[in-house]
Amino acid sequence: MSSPRDDLHLESVASAIANALPNSQLVPLPARYHEPAAYQKPLNQHINQFLNS
Repeated sequence: MSSPRDDLHLESVASAIANALPNSQLVPLPARYHEPAAYQKPLNQHINQFLNS
């Protein structure tokens, strides 16, 4: 998971990690610090989907 607007956790680093891991995918999220309300719901949905797969 990454956010294009996150200056601390760069999307390019998240992309490189996702590309290096087999069977992984990069999931974009709204920036937590810029859009906290919009961030939490998709984060929870993606974590639940991963844990239930």
